[in-house]
Amino acid sequence: MLDAYREEFARFHEALAREEYEHYSGRKETLELEPIYDRYGHLFTRDAIEALRREREAIPASFETLRRALDLLIADATERALQMRLRPWTERIARAEASAEISWDGETLTFYQAKQRLATEPHPHRRRELQAQCLEVVRRTNELRLERWGELQRAAREFGYSDSRALYQAVRARDFEALGRQWAQFLEETEEVYQAHLRDALLSELGLRPEDADRADIPAFLHLERYADVFPREGLRAIYEEVLRGLGIEADRQKNIEVDDEERPRKHPRAFCAPIRIPEEIKLVIAPNGGVPDYQALLHEAGHAQHYAWTAATLLPEFKYAGDRAVSETYAFLVESLLREPRWLDEALHFPASEHFLRLLWVHRLFLLRRYAAKCEYEQLLHATDEPETVASEYAERLTRATGFRHGPEEFLSDVDDGFYATDYWRAWVAEVWLRDLVKTRFGHRWWRHPRAGRFLIELWETGERYAIEEIIRQIGTEAPSIEPLLDEVRAALGRRRRRG
Repeated sequence: MLDAYREEFARFHEALAREEYEHYSGRKETLELEPIYDRYGHLFTRDAIEALRREREAIPASFETLRRALDLLIADATERALQMRLRPWTERIARAEASAEISWDGETLTFYQAKQRLATEPHPHRRRELQAQCLEVVRRTNELRLERWGELQRAAREFGYSDSRALYQAVRARDFEALGRQWAQFLEETEEVYQAHLRDALLSELGLRPEDADRADIPAFLHLERYADVFPREGLRAIYEEVLRGLGIEADRQKNIEVDDEERPRKHPRAFCAPIRIPEEIKLVIAPNGGVPDYQALLHEAGHAQHYAWTAATLLPEFKYAGDRAVSETYAFLVESLLREPRWLDEALHFPASEHFLRLLWVHRLFLLRRYAAKCEYEQLLHATDEPETVASEYAERLTRATGFRHGPEEFLSDVDDGFYATDYWRAWVAEVWLRDLVKTRFGHRWWRHPRAGRFLIELWETGERYAIEEIIRQIGTEAPSIEPLLDEVRAALGRRRRRG
């Protein structure tokens, strides 16, 4: 039974990833999930999940790896059952966003093109006008999102849980209480240093006072227009190859990875990696817009792509497709961290980075960390309610307070990824600091120039998603990751000492 299930499980993931790649890369206007779930939906019925549970119970406790494998199959099947229930709304929302058109400067932009344009629009009032049109698209789809949310909660209760938060906490074994303490601690201990540096960054980069900073300004704030020439869109492919070459990996020999950097009107602005068949067929997708964010996105997705491309082909499908998402995110954040390394910037880009540039990158990093800590806190409230519109004001207030940019309530559902993915981002940020410290200890501060570091990473990548990220950090010689190293490096980078209590 299990062998046949696993074969179909792998084919389902291939079909789903291929469809999502075709749509979000802009090659295909519509996202058509119905044929996929019609074909493979029997894998995710209540009866199928109960059969997996019985298989798991029959495995002796000494067979830990097989029990873990079944745990992952059960978790993924449960999540897919939810997605199958939500599919009609998911498709309608995707169609509405893909077909939305925005008039701007005498031309017609897609919704995704308009969001990209915010990064390069120099005038604050015009950014607000363009953002208002983007938010109108969001408003028009919020009714669909509310219906989708109601269906999610009904499905969670049918599985025997009080709400979707309880379901995810159980099937993915997440300790939301402990994570909640991390988010609260991080927000409290970085508040002073963040506000001080945000003020300087807003004035120097956007000419804005903190009290005038708006959600519409965030893409321009992160874009760093003054440094755009140092990070030309034409240099992305060369940098990708350079990074891998330093680690002893020849990009042009990796036939299982395709870098999709073509411009398409309906291409999603958010870079992503589509692991269609692990490790045989991996798509690395970016929407080049020029500037620092492009390079961050490329390096980040390169980390994902290498992880999937080096995953051992012999692993069980659940160790390829259904494991801890924070694992791949940790590798992605490790490669992305090169942009904050002065030596790497000098060697790879011939850019002797100034203290001002590096400080801005750290302010951006702290912005993202605080934004996600606040998002994670908000999502705990959101997933515990049947009436998400009642916590929309919490979204606006928490994100405004954490980031310093004024947020409205409109994106209270559109800014939420399924399955508590924001929590996995957070866990990866925490773990990456530990992994980076270990890599530097073993291979030196220029670890990206050491093929031995590449071989070490390949050994980790080969394990796919067999282990949770906290287990990996323990296995490679350190304790379970806490947030103290993350806090310490933020303080060190931005010049504030740790408070003494």
